[in-house]
Amino acid sequence: MIIIIDVYGGLCNQFYDIITSVNFCIINNFKFTFRFCSFREDNLTSWHNERFEKLFDIKFLEKIENSKHLFVEYDSLNINEQNTNNYHGDPGLNLYSHNFLNEIQNINREFIVLKQFWWGYIKNNGQIVHDLHKDILPSQRLMNVYNAIKTNLNLTNEEYNFIHYRYESDFINHFKINDMKDLKTIILLLKPKFKNPNLKIYIAASNIKNLINLDDEQMRDIIITKDEDSLKEFNFEENAFIDYMIGLYSKEVFGHSKSAFSHMLNSLKNTPSNFYDLL
Repeated sequence: MIIIIDVYGGLCNQFYDIITSVNFCIINNFKFTFRFCSFREDNLTSWHNERFEKLFDIKFLEKIENSKHLFVEYDSLNINEQNTNNYHGDPGLNLYSHNFLNEIQNINREFIVLKQFWWGYIKNNGQIVHDLHKDILPSQRLMNVYNAIKTNLNLTNEEYNFIHYRYESDFINHFKINDMKDLKTIILLLKPKFKNPNLKIYIAASNIKNLINLDDEQMRDIIITKDEDSLKEFNFEENAFIDYMIGLYSKEVFGHSKSAFSHMLNSLKNTPSNFYDLL
C-alpha cells in the first residue's frame, strides 16, 4: 500500500496537510508520495489541482530520519481508478472517522489518496513527531523569484517589519467580518506598536495598488511592497508563498486573528498576540 498525498486549500492549510500526512505515514511506516497541490481560481473560493512540485520543494524530507526509504517518486507509479482508493481526491474529513488508522489499513487497494487530511488528524489527536513548518520551502522556481524580490527590495541586509492584510471577499464573507479597517489606518495604528517602530514595514496584500496610494509621501517613507505587475503570471497561492518567505525572515509580524497565514507566522515568531483586529 502506498499513500498518495494531495494537499488542499489555502497555503497554510496545505502546510498542515503536508505535516500531518507525512507524520501519519512515517509513524505507521507507510510508503507515500505527493500528487497534487491546490491553486485558487480567480474567485478565491474554489481551487484546481496542480502538481505538488509546482508549489513546494520536497527537499524538506531530507530533514526527516527514516523518510528516504518510505518516499516514492509519483511518476514511477501506475495509478488508476481501479487500483486507487479515492482516486478523485475527496476530502479525508468526509471519508474517515476517529478510527482512521484502522479504516485506512483495511482498504484493499494498492494506492490510497489522502486529501485534506489534516483536520481529522488534528481533531482526533494524531501524533506530530516531526514539526516541519520551518523546513517546508517553495519550489525552486518560486524560490528564485523570492530571492530576486528580496534583492530588489534590499531585504537581504536590512531588518524590516511585516503586516499581513487579509481583506479579500472570500475571507470577509467566510468569517462575516464587517468592521475591517482600511490599510492605511492599520499601518498607522501598528507602526508604533512594533518593538522597533523605526523599521520599514513590508505589506503582504493582494492588489495593493487598489488599497493604498503608493505615491502618498507619508506611506512611501514607511512601507515596502513587491511589484505585483511583474508577478501577474503567478497564482494567489504562489504569491502568498513569496509573502510567507518574506514574513518568515522579518523582524516582527502583525496579521488578522482569523487568518491561518497570520497565525502560522506569529507562531513561528513567538508573538501569539500580534493581531491588528484584536487591538
